[in-house]
Amino acid sequence: MPPDALAAEPDTCWIKVVGEDPAEVVRRYTGRCPIVHLKDFIMEGKPKNLYKLIGIESEAAGNGSGVFEFRPVGFGQQVWQPILAASVQAGAQWVVVEQDEHYGIPSIENARLSREYLKILGW
Repeated sequence: MPPDALAAEPDTCWIKVVGEDPAEVVRRYTGRCPIVHLKDFIMEGKPKNLYKLIGIESEAAGNGSGVFEFRPVGFGQQVWQPILAASVQAGAQWVVVEQDEHYGIPSIENARLSREYLKILGW
């Protein structure tokens, strides 16, 4: 199938959460991912709130214990240089900062922190 008939928008957070390398996944879709979602997070243990965003309540998600929270880009566990390089190599036209929820910091401040971090990396 030609690239213009089937495109992907890789979400770097969920790729990493399931144990894959976001940079490798982005490269796998070279020519097919015009947009790459940059999303940072912290995760420790087996958090119960991991599936909250898709409508599964914490209590129903299991007996896990741990923490999962979104963070501004550069303030979580992602390693961004390889992901950004892969985005360029794969022909992405846009990288989009995405943060599904914020914790204790206003959303506009999270956006500013993400932007400032990307500037440090030359983006």
